[in-house]
Amino acid sequence: MPTPTEYLKHTSVIIVTGGSSGIGCSIIKAIMKLAPTATVCNLSRSKPGDFFDERGIHLPTNLSDSGAVAAAAERLNTIIAEAGAGEVLLFNNSGFGDYGRLHDSDRAKQLRMIDLNVRAVVDLTAHLLPQMLERGGCVVNIASTAAFQPTPYLATYGATKAFVLNWTLALGEDLRGTKVRTLAVCPG
Repeated sequence: MPTPTEYLKHTSVIIVTGGSSGIGCSIIKAIMKLAPTATVCNLSRSKPGDFFDERGIHLPTNLSDSGAVAAAAERLNTIIAEAGAGEVLLFNNSGFGDYGRLHDSDRAKQLRMIDLNVRAVVDLTAHLLPQMLERGGCVVNIASTAAFQPTPYLATYGATKAFVLNWTLALGEDLRGTKVRTLAVCPG
């Protein structure tokens, strides 16, 4: 099993959704140190901080909007095609939660959560998978420990993370025998 540094030597493009804050920002900071030759792409509404150097490409994207995801994916496919040989690493990290009982919650916000936490993950991965299958790589999906049990007052959030966990595991089986792997990370 290679170390992260050894693995990243074979990676030419690394894509992170939601890299302007939280876990995504930490992922980008670590990658910038561990993979000095890789192109790092951030898809989020905001650009990451000053540490995001000339190797970084920020694509301002509202991942809750399927049209914006398609446009960003088109740009990413061009970046991947123009990159030197190497694998593609995709971190589907963007997401948010909302605390409270469903009947007290904003229905539109709950639906935006499903769009971002579920639909965007599937949509972006599906757009990028053809090139990943050719080049090799890994789809890393950020789930949560909320994926493992019902989560009162976080019902929609927990359900979206259960989807991400189970979809990642199933996708891994679909991709068995290819050059693409999957990994679900469950913080919390």
